[in-house]
Amino acid sequence: MFLSSLFRRSIQKEYFFGLLLKENKGIGYIISGEHKRLSLVAKKEFVFSNGWENLSENVDEILFKLENETKCRIEKTIFFLFSHLVDDKTKEIRRPQLQKIKELTKNLEIKPIGYIECFEAVSDYLQRQEGMPLTSILIELDDKSVDVFVYKGGHKIHNYVVSRTDNIVDDLEVVF
Repeated sequence: MFLSSLFRRSIQKEYFFGLLLKENKGIGYIISGEHKRLSLVAKKEFVFSNGWENLSENVDEILFKLENETKCRIEKTIFFLFSHLVDDKTKEIRRPQLQKIKELTKNLEIKPIGYIECFEAVSDYLQRQEGMPLTSILIELDDKSVDVFVYKGGHKIHNYVVSRTDNIVDDLEVVF
């Protein structure tokens, strides 16, 4: 897994900006990596002022607040993305979002070191916590989408994406 291999190499304390991007909001994280351990240093949620159109300004503001709060300068960024923002076949970030992310990294002069889909991060975390392969159903909820992932023996065997409505039970019933 990308993140675990990244921090396995980290011997001295290093700080990263983690950025979870959803449809209309995000969460900024300051993450510390030291001696094969990750620590969450700070976290702030924010709402996009105009969808992804003002992404650079919104992220700049949250990064400024997090850097002031933690008294550390962040350059390296890890993007956390919901699966519907990534092409399932090519595993590349979808073009509209990729363009905005490239614009963001250029405008804020931050170095992107990679991305991870949220369900992969959760799956890895759960497997580490339990000490055994994951057999479970993970559900990812965003404003416009519901993504369902079925794991058996540590392997993702199915994933389903449905449009989200006002009734989450009906949305999930279609999948199950």
